[in-house]
Amino acid sequence: MKRKAGVKMKSFGQRTFFSKILTVLVLITGIILLPVSLLFILGEIIYILKTTKSCNVKSVNGEFSDILLKLSTGETVVEEDWAVSDKLAQGINDRYGSSTFCFQTALRVLLTAKEKRENGAEDAAKWQVPAEYEAKIKQAFTGYRFFMKMAGRDNMVLWSENLQIQLASAEYFTALLWPDAVFSVDGKSAAEHKAHAESRIKIWLEQRWLYGFTEWNSPTYYVEDISPLSLIIDFADDEKLRTQAKIVLDLMLYDMATQQFDGIFGSTAGRCYANGRRIASIDEYEGKGSLHSYNSVGCVINEMAGDDIYKGLTSCGDIDFKPGGYNGMLHNFKYRKKDGYDIPKVLSKIAMDKNYRELKASYGLYLSELKEKGLIGQADNQIMMQWAMESFSNPETIENTLAYCRKHKLFNNGNFKELRFFNLSVLRFSGLLPAGTRLANPFSNGVAIQRANMYTYRTPFYLQATAQRYCPNTHGNQQHVWTVNFGEFAVFAANPYDTYGKGNFWLSDGVIPTVAQDRNITMSIYDTRINGLKIRKVYKYTHAHFPVNLFDSANEGKLAQGMIFGEKDGAFIALIAGNPLKFVNAEGLEDTTFIRNNLVQEGEVTWWVCESSDKSKESFVNFVARIASNKRSFSNDTLIYYSNSKSYLLANKGSFSVDNKAINLEYARYDSAYVQAKREPDTMTFAFEGSSLYLDFYNAVREQKQYS
Repeated sequence: MKRKAGVKMKSFGQRTFFSKILTVLVLITGIILLPVSLLFILGEIIYILKTTKSCNVKSVNGEFSDILLKLSTGETVVEEDWAVSDKLAQGINDRYGSSTFCFQTALRVLLTAKEKRENGAEDAAKWQVPAEYEAKIKQAFTGYRFFMKMAGRDNMVLWSENLQIQLASAEYFTALLWPDAVFSVDGKSAAEHKAHAESRIKIWLEQRWLYGFTEWNSPTYYVEDISPLSLIIDFADDEKLRTQAKIVLDLMLYDMATQQFDGIFGSTAGRCYANGRRIASIDEYEGKGSLHSYNSVGCVINEMAGDDIYKGLTSCGDIDFKPGGYNGMLHNFKYRKKDGYDIPKVLSKIAMDKNYRELKASYGLYLSELKEKGLIGQADNQIMMQWAMESFSNPETIENTLAYCRKHKLFNNGNFKELRFFNLSVLRFSGLLPAGTRLANPFSNGVAIQRANMYTYRTPFYLQATAQRYCPNTHGNQQHVWTVNFGEFAVFAANPYDTYGKGNFWLSDGVIPTVAQDRNITMSIYDTRINGLKIRKVYKYTHAHFPVNLFDSANEGKLAQGMIFGEKDGAFIALIAGNPLKFVNAEGLEDTTFIRNNLVQEGEVTWWVCESSDKSKESFVNFVARIASNKRSFSNDTLIYYSNSKSYLLANKGSFSVDNKAINLEYARYDSAYVQAKREPDTMTFAFEGSSLYLDFYNAVREQKQYS
């Protein structure tokens, strides 16, 4: 309410008796209704808002990967192949959850056909979608809701980081393909849609440049970013936009170059599923194929690093792509234009680096930073950043979430319908919602992906990484906060996300630990005494993924003392726990061959120390003996560990120190031997072994140099 000039607002003491009573009643009603609403409503929405999914997730199998593969390799595409267009159009019209991911390869086929026709290419006809099928695709595409504020009612998810760029690029190229079309979704022209889509593409690219990827190091969602970026680089009609897309793809490939081990992209991640966390042999899940292909982005890493990493394996072979599957979208990268994206030589050299390296990086924003960055509000750039973080019910954003849903009628979307209960006037005007959601601390608050300060110790024998002190003692969702990657599999600990035998058992942390790492030592404290409504079960134990069958050898002789040791290809690892350890079979989850991988530590508060080493420093026998003799203690919520004449201290929710020196766990954008860049950088330069890459996002400058 705006104040009139010269009129002061009355204080509570100056108001009328009636207004005082009304104010008190509003406050009391709000106080009473808020926890009740939270109790009954949040139980329903925690699983709705926690992942990017639709209420209808049926697979459409409308993926054009088979067609693109045939066209790109000179095979003949027959009528039966084009029939997939019907499935794609059906999936889009019926709003199947997977339809969003099927836009990409279809667009490449359509855009290539258009370009070949216009250039008079001899093979233009074979790329052309038959007229009846193209008409169906056009009708489906121009009737789609590509952004949250577009009119219409459906249950599609349109807001996660990867979907923002997928859908903005899809809308942009739909308008480019059919420039005279009127979009049936809202009656607007193709030109209007292209302009709005281009604006969102620019916002998305700039936010990734400034803050990095919210879904940092995601082995699933990087695939779904690479595909639309490849389309923009190859087909956008704006040269600056194409160059900026190349720059952002450079940043993504730097992440993959530095966070892969033995060709497997397995590090900490903002969004990661069970298989991406565990890595593990593909035979455990499908019984065939290449592990590097199964890791989704293996095709990209193989091209970047080649046989020096892959040891002769051919993971980019056509058989490794699964049409309609998780990595089918990478056809957009594999079959990109020859004059499109070129992998910088410096990134290839970084990927192949075999030295011991400490790498630091910062990804995303804290919720507390959104306001100061001007990123809470109704504008596209504001809601894109907020919802890329999956922040809906958090104290910092809940009022803005409700305002946006009201403005754009999103309570009709199945993913937001339960939020309408928070839209009660008595709650909105009481001003109690932020305080209430902070006090209630529902599971949905933990869905938000906040800033990760990531530390990686990369060696010739293993990769050990941690999102330093990431949101300690809060609910988890799909965040993966620490890991040791041996290539074929990973070792990590977690508070279980689900019960034994459920597919989500390995998904994430139910409660995120206080965790910190210095070189080869990672320390973590899991405190399940979390405050707030206990709508979702919090399990009073932690478990480690330690697949003894996949190690070359394992020493289990000290499980009762809370220790286990493993050796793999010259790498050594020790897990030390505060309580006795035991292997527990999660019925129905594992193949019997790999059943002994669920290592359990009971306790309301548990802690783990992970120390790694390798054969260049000591023998496995000496490693086991040394670790077993190391002193450790846990009291007053403080974990202390001694190793190699150093002391390490980690306080629950608190500081991390080495030899009594506090370690700064807040990082610049990049801090490594390869690149130094501040947060919100103007430019970046990557340099290694005589090659460099200079990036200036705002001036769209991308320069590579070779010095040797």
